[in-house]
Amino acid sequence: MAQTDTGQPPYSNKKELHGVKLASGRGQFLHGRHNFKHKQAAEAYRQILMNMDFVPDSSIMSVVASRGHFLYGYDRLEAAMLALFQRMRKACLAEHTNAITFFDQGHPEYRRLYRMAQVHLPTGSAQGSWGGGSATKNLPMDMFTKDGNEKNSKHCYFTQAADLIAYAAFLKIKGEHGDLTDWQKNHHMNELYNAIPARMINVKVSGAAPRDGIVRLK
Repeated sequence: MAQTDTGQPPYSNKKELHGVKLASGRGQFLHGRHNFKHKQAAEAYRQILMNMDFVPDSSIMSVVASRGHFLYGYDRLEAAMLALFQRMRKACLAEHTNAITFFDQGHPEYRRLYRMAQVHLPTGSAQGSWGGGSATKNLPMDMFTKDGNEKNSKHCYFTQAADLIAYAAFLKIKGEHGDLTDWQKNHHMNELYNAIPARMINVKVSGAAPRDGIVRLK
């Protein structure tokens, strides 16, 4: 963790962390009163990602769905959430474990899709089709034992960590598409995601290279 000459972190741990605000130098995270400059913001962001040592091994996975790309007839948010649920289910099977899910408060659409996936989750086959030629098979998230739990992210470091990871993944994809702003390019914001310790990323979900734990729906 980056320290000042006073021995204290330069960013305030009393403020709710948002990836988009931290990365852009907004939010008055510097000592809780001031904004970071872009270079400072990038370094603080990297330091936080590097020090998320409470995250279990192979547990981080992200899904990116671009406009116009569909998954079993679903677009954007629905496609991304279903793809993520499929991989959460598969990870639980591999670990022989049950699980519960937390959502950031204020997103009823997440809960609706999650409830649907606990009953009906269309899943494709790595071989291209299931028996009988069906493109999908219903493999519900039946090892997730409760309804989705909502958390107020202001009081939940776990939810804030997820937000920081998700935005870092977004910036990486933005860099791949050549859509970074000049200041984002200058401070290598597309490389923030690389600061996450490799042991925490579930590279199996990526499929083909790059095996970085990010599923790119095409």
